[in-house]
Amino acid sequence: MFETYGCNGGDIVCISVNDGSDSDAMAEQFGLDFGGNFAHPPTIGQVQGGDLASQYGVSAYPTFCLIGPDNKIKDDDIWPLNSMASFIGAFPSGSNIQPMACATSIGEYALSTVTEVYPNPTSGTITLNMTLDRTAPVRLEVLDLLGKTVLRSDLGTLTTGRSTRTLDLGTLANGQYLLRAWTGDKLTSATRIALAH
Repeated sequence: MFETYGCNGGDIVCISVNDGSDSDAMAEQFGLDFGGNFAHPPTIGQVQGGDLASQYGVSAYPTFCLIGPDNKIKDDDIWPLNSMASFIGAFPSGSNIQPMACATSIGEYALSTVTEVYPNPTSGTITLNMTLDRTAPVRLEVLDLLGKTVLRSDLGTLTTGRSTRTLDLGTLANGQYLLRAWTGDKLTSATRIALAH
């Protein structure tokens, strides 16, 4: 699902949530061990997983839920999964959700890359090293675990080669976030960030 619909760069944002009994690292490792050779969505476990599941009323595991852009549950139990058709059948009528390739794995989208983000975890300010194949406008977005954009930063037009910029996350609450870099209208990288003040 995550890979088929653009690795969180398209119409759907995917998050894997543990029931709160495993650490984030353990929950993420489970996906790597048993999820096959696919790209895997960001994973949360003990720190926030239980709270998130409680907020949305999820009581059975494993299951898949569909949350709309209004942050309301559209389907709270997409289970069992027999094929991708199980997911597609849960999409709201008329939603026009479209598959797309993961931008981070396609050469023609590799106009810019965020090669380094540090410190990560961070207590507030992160430094980004980026490499651009050609001069282009670059903007950053930070998404929370519900897929809501909580911070935007327009870096302006950056020149070919390596650029270093900082981003202040100090106004955000502790937790995990997805940092996305856009070059023009193309998503060119996505990086998981942990924030702990």
